[in-house]
Amino acid sequence: MIATAAVYFHKFVATDAKFGSDKSRDVRFVCVACLFLAAKTEETPRQIRSILNVLQYLKPGRQDSGQPPYWPELNRAYWDAKEAIVALEQDILRSLAFNVEVTHPFKLVTLFSQALGCTRDVLFLSLSVVSDSYCDASICLTHSPRDVAVAAIYIAARIRPSVGGEIQARDVQTRRMQSSMQPGWWQHFGTSTEVVNTLGTKLVNACLALGSDTLELEDDESIGSRLESAPQTPAKTPKVDSDARLGS
Repeated sequence: MIATAAVYFHKFVATDAKFGSDKSRDVRFVCVACLFLAAKTEETPRQIRSILNVLQYLKPGRQDSGQPPYWPELNRAYWDAKEAIVALEQDILRSLAFNVEVTHPFKLVTLFSQALGCTRDVLFLSLSVVSDSYCDASICLTHSPRDVAVAAIYIAARIRPSVGGEIQARDVQTRRMQSSMQPGWWQHFGTSTEVVNTLGTKLVNACLALGSDTLELEDDESIGSRLESAPQTPAKTPKVDSDARLGS
């Protein structure tokens, strides 16, 4: 639900001319409206009252001022906030052209990781990278979920020291992974080397922007430099389900 709300937020900010200049476009209320809408589309609806209570609880300076961690009473301010969220929800729907369907890379990461025989560490790190990517609008708005999934797996596989042939395989699963993930494996999923290079750098920057400490990259080496010498065709075709090939 949070990922869907993030996509709604980025799309609304990118298309709404009033954002940043109109007082009715309070960024807190925009975020709340996106969450309110995403909860509906993901079939986990929440009452506006509950959302406003959370907004009040997270209000900066609330504890210092002695305010309660919930909306104290159904006063005029409460009804104004409620009306603002409902109005923003309608504005967000119009900016989306009422197309609320969002495809996320998470399922594709799981499918591709299974096809490549990735270890659990690589799978979990890939999912974490995808989660961090939603802080960058240029990733979720301009790149397909398939490309994001492939780039996330590539980053995770290069970071974990037990893959990529960099050290001796420790178990059967790791050896299988090394066998499948030969240079150029991403092309079997329809992603070019150039896209993996560009998108991989964006993903790393997004993770670092959030202060993520899961990406232990070498100081003197970038993702781009790792790809420069990669062959254009993989040495072995991984076995992948038909559903995974269709991810886009």
